[in-house]
Amino acid sequence: MKTLNNYIIEKFKINSHNSKGASKYNPDDLNGDDTLIYSDMNNEDDEGDSYNDFIDTMESINSNYTHFIVCKFNSLSKIEGKTNIYEKTINDYSDDLNNIKGRIITGHDLGYEVRISHGHIEIDCVNSGSRATYYIYSLNDKSYEDIESWFDGDLENDKLDFLYQQGNIIPIEL
Repeated sequence: MKTLNNYIIEKFKINSHNSKGASKYNPDDLNGDDTLIYSDMNNEDDEGDSYNDFIDTMESINSNYTHFIVCKFNSLSKIEGKTNIYEKTINDYSDDLNNIKGRIITGHDLGYEVRISHGHIEIDCVNSGSRATYYIYSLNDKSYEDIESWFDGDLENDKLDFLYQQGNIIPIEL
């Protein structure tokens, strides 16, 4: 009976540990939105806006949100806790989305696809078979100040855990 009791207690510990992890904050899944807003790829199944509509949509987002951070190749949830990757992944920030868009969508790539996915913007740049994905997140005022400090070298990598706290990343919605 004692063995059965130990087994049940151990099972409760495992289940309580799993349930805590399941409710962990994920900056890449802030809402259920997944909307293609622009694509210049030759795929008839995807229906994005025309380029002018895309520019209008980006202007609207720029006017509704004030601070942005950009990750290249990996999203925030994929680099969480890996402090040695932050410099390679978090490569840009700005209070103007048009500046970020201009640095990413240069016209030198074969094609672009832009979507709002689960509260952030994803821009896929296609180059002869390879694809670079940029993840753009909107930050609150305090988090943006901290990112500025990090880019200036005044904040250490292990202090970027604020990016994984609820409320510091603002979900981008249309």
